[in-house]
Amino acid sequence: MVVAEDVLPKVLHRWGPIPGVLGTRDLTGTWSTPGGSSFRWTYTFHPRGRVAGVVLALLARTAWARYMHQCADLCVSLAEEPPG
Repeated sequence: MVVAEDVLPKVLHRWGPIPGVLGTRDLTGTWSTPGGSSFRWTYTFHPRGRVAGVVLALLARTAWARYMHQCADLCVSLAEEPPG
């Protein structure tokens, strides 16, 4: 179930240089009610210098995009699992 509070460690797995999520805490809002079949996440990166900016831009265009695709695929898999 994609709306469970423990879903993030289930879908945000390690991919290349990007670590996975091990756990969550201090969650707010209703997690027990499904909210529909689409989602959108927005991330903002703030580099600390020009060199870091170049590396971060490359990371965001390659590894981060693949990381998010993997996460989306895992969300779909969880949503399609039969309840129980």
